[in-house]
Amino acid sequence: MKKIRDGENQKVGKEAKEYKMDVIFSDNSEMAVLQDKSSGKKYIFNIYLLDKDELEPYATRSILGVDFDEDGMPDEELGDWDINSEVIENYINDNLEHLTTGKGLEDYENTQADLVELDDDLKDELKTLARYQKDSTSYLKAIDSEDFKINESVRMIVRDVISESMAKDNIPLLKKALLKLKGVSDTQLEYNIEHGLPWDWKGSKEGFYEKMEPRKDYTGSN
Repeated sequence: MKKIRDGENQKVGKEAKEYKMDVIFSDNSEMAVLQDKSSGKKYIFNIYLLDKDELEPYATRSILGVDFDEDGMPDEELGDWDINSEVIENYINDNLEHLTTGKGLEDYENTQADLVELDDDLKDELKTLARYQKDSTSYLKAIDSEDFKINESVRMIVRDVISESMAKDNIPLLKKALLKLKGVSDTQLEYNIEHGLPWDWKGSKEGFYEKMEPRKDYTGSN
C-alpha cells in the first residue's frame, strides 16, 4: 500500500446540489437546529436517531494510503471522521425531499418526524434542556433568536429617542420610547399634541372624537 502523509490528500464528502436549510446550531451528537432559508422557520433534527453510517458519505476524510485490487482499481484507506455541522447540513439538504416533517412538542416527543418545526410550546421545552448543552448561549440563541432581534429593535428605538431634541414636545424620555414601541410615529405624536389627543392615539382627530362620542367630557389629558 502506498502511504500518504497526513494532510497531503483528502476525500471530500458528498455535497448537496441545493441548500435550502442552514444549520444554525448543532451539538454534533444529539440534536441540531436548522432554519429554512426561504420561510425563516426553524426545525429540530435529532441526530441520535440517525444511523451514523448514513452521514459518513458527507464527511471529508484524510486519505491515509492507497492500495490497488487485482483489477487495478484504487482502494483508499481513510482516516477517522466526526459528525459536524457541515456533515449534517449536506445530509439534510441532499435528502430534504425524502425527510418527513412535523410541528410542535407532540411531534418532537413521539420522534416520528425527521424535522420538527418549532412552535412556542416546543421552544419552551427546549429551553429547559439548555443546561445540558456545553454552549448553552448559542443553543438558546438558535432556538429563540427572535428575542435577540426584538432587543436590537428596542436598542435602536432608544438610541433614536435619546438623539432627538425634547424641547418641542416636553415629553419624558421613557414615555416617548414607549410610544415608539407602540408604533406611534413622530408625525402622529406631534398631531396628537397639537389637537389635544392622547399621545398614543393612531389616527385622525375626527376618528378619535367619533370613537369617544359617548364621553362628552373628554379633556385630552394623559
